[in-house]
Amino acid sequence: MHRFLKNLNGEILPRSSSVVEQIAYGNCYIGVMLEDEVIRSIREGYDVAMVFPKEGTSAVCDGLAVIANCAHEDNARLFIDFVLGKDVQQYLITQCYRRSVLSELSTEETNTSFIPYDSDWSSQQQANILALWNDILQEVMP
Repeated sequence: MHRFLKNLNGEILPRSSSVVEQIAYGNCYIGVMLEDEVIRSIREGYDVAMVFPKEGTSAVCDGLAVIANCAHEDNARLFIDFVLGKDVQQYLITQCYRRSVLSELSTEETNTSFIPYDSDWSSQQQANILALWNDILQEVMP
């Protein structure tokens, strides 16, 4: 985190969409973004490209579930079938710039490898990680 913050040269952008703008306008060479935001920006005409670390990247999946013994279990299962269906999955790709769970719709053009992400640990450590970030931020960018 020390090296990352030093590379920011004292500037933290106010919103994630600013990262794409700064790169596209030549004010910086690289930025850290969510995949869907980069895809959206490319489709909107920004002259940027997406590169993944050779070590891999993390991915946090969205989820659906049916609560055991819920009042309308059949409808809940129908809804899950609907969300996992081809039409909704295609919509997620074209309108939300998200990856599909259906391999037949996969449009991935990169050899992205994924590294494990422990969301339980991350949630438990959120306050500690943010405190560390703020401490280093004060140290690097007084």
